[in-house]
Amino acid sequence: MSIERILSVSLVVGAIVSVACATEKSSSNAVKTAHSTAVADSTAHTSIIAQAPATSAATLPVVSLVGWRFMPGGDSVAKVEVRTASAVDTVAGLFAVLEPVVTKDAVVHGIAADSDGFAKNGFDYSSLTKKLSLFRLPRDLNGAFEEIKFNEDARFLAYVAHTESGGIWAVVRSWPGMDIVVRSASSKGHTSDVGYEKVSWTDSTHFEIAYRIYSGATIMVDGDALTQTVKVDTLAADKSKTR
Repeated sequence: MSIERILSVSLVVGAIVSVACATEKSSSNAVKTAHSTAVADSTAHTSIIAQAPATSAATLPVVSLVGWRFMPGGDSVAKVEVRTASAVDTVAGLFAVLEPVVTKDAVVHGIAADSDGFAKNGFDYSSLTKKLSLFRLPRDLNGAFEEIKFNEDARFLAYVAHTESGGIWAVVRSWPGMDIVVRSASSKGHTSDVGYEKVSWTDSTHFEIAYRIYSGATIMVDGDALTQTVKVDTLAADKSKTR
């Protein structure tokens, strides 16, 4: 084969190889570009998901006791005002002396009082439907006493029970069914007019209730409404405060 022929073939082969390499490089770059774009899109999508707000719950109403009416002897009663983003409603015919509780479903839970300020009924009021539901309170819940507390999601109601015969004990009931969850033994109540009772929730299920009995000693009731466990301690009487 002549030198010219060999050179011509070499040039053709070189050209083919160069084209092939260029094509392969172009394809590789295209793949890299596509991959980078996909990663960028994926990152952007992930970022959007991460930054997207969670589904917002309905705006909860703000409840206030307004228009207090004070009576001789220090008793008082108020109307229940429910304020939402769109309206301010004073619930017709509803009175209270204790602050109601608002739960995540925008329902207001509370103790309804009569016109003299005594606890009368339990109530649930939906700020969404404007429906008011009233139901009877248990007989051991003396409407003249105000140590009555809901837990934060209004599943339970804790209070110190008082009977006309002078019995006293701590009790936690379900809401609104009013079934007894836990209770302490009955004792003879203290005769003093001074309020020695305390009812509190330390979290959504754990409660602490204290009350004074006839001897002057204080009963401390500590328990959990969910597990229905309870611990009762008796603290010695403080003679300086016993009447």
